[in-house]
Amino acid sequence: MRNDINARLIGFRNSMETKKLLIQVDGVPYEIINKALKKRYMPNLKRSLKYSGYKLFPFYSELPSNTPAAQMKIMYGISGLIKGFRWYSKSEKRHYTFKDTITAKYWEEKAINKHKKMVVKDGASYVNMFSGGAKRNILIFSRMLDTNISMRVVNNVIWKFIFLNADFIVRVTKDVIKEFIVEIYEHLKYKIKKRPQRPMNAFPYVRVGNNVFFKEIATMGAIIEMNEMAPAIYLTYTGYDEVAHQRGPETKEAISTLRSIDRSIGKLLKMAQKKGYEVFIFSDHGQSSTTPFKDIFHKELEEEIISLAGIKESVNTTQNGSTRDIMFLCALKKLFGLLIRLGKKVTAGIIKKVFKKSIYGLKKEKIDIARKIIAENSGPLSHIYFNEIEKRAYLEEINEIYNDITDKILLHKGIEFGVVKLKDGFLLKGRFGEIITNNFFDIKEEKGDIFQNIVDIEKELLLNSIKEIATGDDSGDLILFGAILSKNRCVNFEIQYGGHGGIGGMQNKPFIMMKRDLDKDISISDLYSLFQS
Repeated sequence: MRNDINARLIGFRNSMETKKLLIQVDGVPYEIINKALKKRYMPNLKRSLKYSGYKLFPFYSELPSNTPAAQMKIMYGISGLIKGFRWYSKSEKRHYTFKDTITAKYWEEKAINKHKKMVVKDGASYVNMFSGGAKRNILIFSRMLDTNISMRVVNNVIWKFIFLNADFIVRVTKDVIKEFIVEIYEHLKYKIKKRPQRPMNAFPYVRVGNNVFFKEIATMGAIIEMNEMAPAIYLTYTGYDEVAHQRGPETKEAISTLRSIDRSIGKLLKMAQKKGYEVFIFSDHGQSSTTPFKDIFHKELEEEIISLAGIKESVNTTQNGSTRDIMFLCALKKLFGLLIRLGKKVTAGIIKKVFKKSIYGLKKEKIDIARKIIAENSGPLSHIYFNEIEKRAYLEEINEIYNDITDKILLHKGIEFGVVKLKDGFLLKGRFGEIITNNFFDIKEEKGDIFQNIVDIEKELLLNSIKEIATGDDSGDLILFGAILSKNRCVNFEIQYGGHGGIGGMQNKPFIMMKRDLDKDISISDLYSLFQS
């Protein structure tokens, strides 16, 4: 009832057009959603599949298999702009990372300038990388530092309704305490049993932010938007993805996070039915179990390449963590400001003290652009730049300067295969074979079976995906994919025990759940037209 009263003050106009609710469950593979359904972790989704006409399908993630690239394709219908979670521009001498709001804003503005129809145009966007053209943007990474006054006024209305809602405050406080205790217990259990987990001092706070704070804000906000008949609503639940990175996507700890996400989706499904929304529930990519390169070879990837090159140089070690670390801090800042404006200085002080460790435990990501070799890691994908060569380097140039180093890297046991530019095309090479293509990625020569460990993805699809990240002046001089160790496990170039961004295992097979039928297999790029039809 309180939400109904609040919603009438928000300002969306009623519309007779078909309204859509897009629910992204970040990083959940098709295999894992099926496992959660069988284990009865997601009763609301299971009932919807059984009684309400919903159907569940897998689809192909394309490359890079990460949220920035996926949302660029879903929201704007644009492929090829995003080369990874991190990459480098030699011409601009600029480090692009989606741990930086400036990077997110820069690439979204590029997409907007292409003037394509936006999926969330005039609607509402919650806990996303990009806005998708939404009228209201809450916890949108690309808009975190937005100074547009009218946008801030529209957004602040929601913030006030959320934080002045007594039910919300009580529920969140209870869940924060519970989630914090669960994380401390799981951390100690893994430590005692000597199971691998990502070292991250601030993770308990980041987990609370994702599994409670972001989830509740997105759910409550979407309910208010549906009451107000927003034409399109796009929200993301991020809790599973974060825990899966920490301990692995197939672990009980990660899959258990889907219980509370299912409860939230259940609330949205009831409201959507009442208000006449068409609902799509989907993941933007999957996630594979991973073993860090450093755990196997006792060196970072960059350190290994520097060693093979025979040069002495320091190694960058700050490339870890995720976008949500920064989103969490921005949300806390928003909360501090609101409480102070409302005269709640004591409450603001207590919250700031509780989350002090999180605030000071997160470091800004930096690289030294003067280094001779730069490795830009994105989970099981890495762009390698040889900075002594001014422009994007050809195979012959790299080998001439670094004594035929490319084979030493491409045939390394930690690498499945890599891509390097030729003067008239590209070379894809790994331990099981090689492919030479022209500049349009048409195959000219082929030896062995370079993709023998990659199952369930057709060669044509793979080549088209690799083309997306391999073509362009800012792509790496070498583009490397982590070795596939088993069906659902690959090497990760970051310190993560679940990863995505590259090729191999569950990371390339997300899911979509909807009432429509599919008459063919689809990829992530197809969601743009699907959500507008």
